[in-house]
Amino acid sequence: MKTITKLDSIRLAHHFKKDSINLYYIEKPYGEFSDSIVKIEILENDRITGQVEVPYENIDSIINTLTKVKEKFDSNPKTEDLHDELAADVGGGQ
Repeated sequence: MKTITKLDSIRLAHHFKKDSINLYYIEKPYGEFSDSIVKIEILENDRITGQVEVPYENIDSIINTLTKVKEKFDSNPKTEDLHDELAADVGGGQ
C-alpha cells in the first residue's frame, strides 16, 4: 500500500504571493514492489502547476548539487535583504 508523508512546505522567493514547494516522501508509489520516491510539487497562488518525482536513490546526487549551489551563493557578497533588487529603480525592480 502506498504511504505518503508530507515533509515540508517551503515558500519561494516572492513572498508576497502564495508560491511554494511541497516535499513528500512516498513509499511504494506504484505498488508493493516499487522503490520509494520523493515528490516535489510546485505551487503558484496555492495551485499545483508542476511536480517532479525523484527516485530515492538519486537524492544524494541532488543534495550534493544543491550544496554546491549554496556554497557558490554563500561565497558571493549579498545585501541585507536578499530581494532588495525588487524595489530598485532600475533593472528587475521596475
